[in-house]
Amino acid sequence: MKKINVVILGGGGLLGSNLSKNINKTFEIYSYSKNKININQINKLKNIIIKTKPDYLINCAAYTDVDKCENNIKEAYKINSLGPKKISLLCKKFNITLIHISTDYVFNKKKIYKISEKEKENPISVYGKSKLIGEKEIKKNLKKYIILRTSWLYGNKKNNFLNKIIKISKSKNLLNLISDQYSLPTNVINLSRAIFAVIYKIHRDKNKNYYGTYHYSDAGRPISRYLFAKEIFNLMYKNKQKKVIINKIKSKFYYDKNIRPKNSALSSNKIYKIFVIKNINWKYSLKSFIKSNKGYLL
Repeated sequence: MKKINVVILGGGGLLGSNLSKNINKTFEIYSYSKNKININQINKLKNIIIKTKPDYLINCAAYTDVDKCENNIKEAYKINSLGPKKISLLCKKFNITLIHISTDYVFNKKKIYKISEKEKENPISVYGKSKLIGEKEIKKNLKKYIILRTSWLYGNKKNNFLNKIIKISKSKNLLNLISDQYSLPTNVINLSRAIFAVIYKIHRDKNKNYYGTYHYSDAGRPISRYLFAKEIFNLMYKNKQKKVIINKIKSKFYYDKNIRPKNSALSSNKIYKIFVIKNINWKYSLKSFIKSNKGYLL
């Protein structure tokens, strides 16, 4: 089979850099970080498309800092809403399938359960609202798209929750962590594999319509940041003298603004079933990640 050409935008981030490491010979990867191309530099992107002739474009580029989005509203909408609009129009013009990475922050449910793709979005932050508008622009402008929402992504880059709290624990034995916000952790390796599985199946089954919105996170019950951290430290410092004490705190005592979801845990049943993707429990996935990266993390 002819190689599948894939362009990745946001190639320097946690997900983009992991996707860029793909060694499957089925795919020809062209990865571009934000330093090489800004999401709104459409003429530059057009030239890249003409040069690389991609079958698929994976958009990992986004303004993801929730607090900074509140203070930089114009920039948040420029990157998270206008960027996807421009990209979708370009994909339409060149007949490219767009894989767009979105977020669980388009939801804010009060009850603790896993949210399906059929449910009504209700973001409460600029970040969530700007990402939702980006999704709507893609749906309006393009037929060949996959919008893939994910949650609490972690991996071997510094800017994620897992790495941050491990770093803090090296100098502090007492941490205060949120116990009233729920979602599901997602190992970036699992998400990367899921994305390539989606692309491969779409490419193989050209006569079938798989396009639409999907959720992907690791499996299991929704958990709080407090419970996630507890499991991280149990695995990191097991059989060691070091002990990290974690206090439960309510979000209202930690954040100035109520801009984070009470519950945004995603149900991934749709993508598991349609694309035959393995259901991996977050505890197993976390254990595997820490075992493989302990030297790096410590």
